Amino acid sequence: MVEDNIGDIFLVREAIAAAKLDVDLYFFSDGDEIVQFFAQIEEDSVRCPELLLLDLNLPKRDGFQVLSYLRSSKRCASMRVAVMTSSRARSDREKSASLNVASYFNKPGTYAEFLKIGDLIRELI
Repeated sequence: MVEDNIGDIFLVREAIAAAKLDVDLYFFSDGDEIVQFFAQIEEDSVRCPELLLLDLNLPKRDGFQVLSYLRSSKRCASMRVAVMTSSRARSDREKSASLNVASYFNKPGTYAEFLKIGDLIRELI
């Protein structure tokens, strides 16, 4: 997961726990951190994660820059990505679709809505 809001990270963890998903979680707070992680995967020939939950509005590199990097990588180009963002812009949704995201949704506004993210993750992995 790439997210710079600690509250959203906490809520996604809650959603995963509530859905009783047995997954390994990695958290990154900016676009540079996740790009470095993927560069290390390329270098070490390690398997890519099954799913990336990605915010678009990130420090250092935004989500689109991360997606572009990912789609140009050798090992992780086809990795499933779910975009979770506060952006309501139609252009962001369209650009995400052009970068082949598996799911695009707006950040939930309530705790109950956040808990549904666990079910979405289950469907995507």
